[in-house]
Amino acid sequence: MSETRDLYPRLKPTTTEQLITEIRRIDDVGQMQWAAAHEDQVYAPIGGRRVAPDRLVSIREAVIAAVAAAEEEDREGSRNPHLSRTTRMDVHVGWALHGASTLCPTEAAHEPVWSWLTLVLLPDVASIRFPDKHPERLRGVLRNTFRRVWWRAEVLGDLASPHTESLLSEDEYVQVFERVTIGRDRRLTTAIVRHLLYLPPVGRPEYVRVFMRVLLRELVHLSVATFSDEELSSYLKGIGATLHRQPDGTYIEVREQAVAVTPPAAVVPAPPVAPSINGHELGINERAVLTLAHTLASLGSRQVDGETLIKAANKRLGLESDRAQSAIRTLIEHGAIEPDQPIPPAGYENNAYTV
Repeated sequence: MSETRDLYPRLKPTTTEQLITEIRRIDDVGQMQWAAAHEDQVYAPIGGRRVAPDRLVSIREAVIAAVAAAEEEDREGSRNPHLSRTTRMDVHVGWALHGASTLCPTEAAHEPVWSWLTLVLLPDVASIRFPDKHPERLRGVLRNTFRRVWWRAEVLGDLASPHTESLLSEDEYVQVFERVTIGRDRRLTTAIVRHLLYLPPVGRPEYVRVFMRVLLRELVHLSVATFSDEELSSYLKGIGATLHRQPDGTYIEVREQAVAVTPPAAVVPAPPVAPSINGHELGINERAVLTLAHTLASLGSRQVDGETLIKAANKRLGLESDRAQSAIRTLIEHGAIEPDQPIPPAGYENNAYTV
């Protein structure tokens, strides 16, 4: 029998806006009043039991202690000196909030819950973290003061602990978690963070920006859901290998530096994966090239030479010419492409792809 979950207080939109206005008028954080309840709070009508007031007080105590721990770490020195003071506070607060609360992901997905926690239980802490008290940090939206750090701890587990040897900076966390395509996939998000933590902190923010841009582009035509953990890790390392650091500290994709190479002679049949080939034996680039060949055939192309196919791979898949040629060679080795005697598939008797 599953354990009954706790339901947390929520604020209605009108009450949220009223409290935001009141809090933004207060300049002295010490004058802000917190409470374990609000007269206008509501709860979800079903799905669990209302959280005990004592639990809410213990959450506040844990967060206050976390703020003090972050300040002490600032004074005594951090094991992650590249992190800013505010990022260290985020790490400590997120870890403490996740550990002390009984929030489940279902409750934590609701904006009114975070509005209550921020404006009723922890208004002073939110104001310390963001002195400008921007409404986006006070409402329970994705960039809320506490919602974003709780979810980091929820998704990453020990990788988000303040006791971890290496941590990402705030800018790096934003690059990963605020991409909807990636942030909603726990396994992918965790794999990305593990990949980034292997890199030295110096220059890493610039690397992350380009890395995430390339990854998002590839995810348009690729699903990593079927990848094993090892395959996913290898795939991410492969993307990293295509990035080159420039003298000014920025990164560019290696394909921008690629030199055109005369394509090899071979023939590519139209089917996306030959019947005798196990798709899992093929790499991402190989599967993408075969799928592209099938797509071109379905558009009615009678014959496509190697140069045209490679250019299409560059434009549609983001593969530079040498990577496309490498994929073709691998396909030949696996038998997915017959270099001498092409076997046109049913329905495409006159179609062939010569490379």
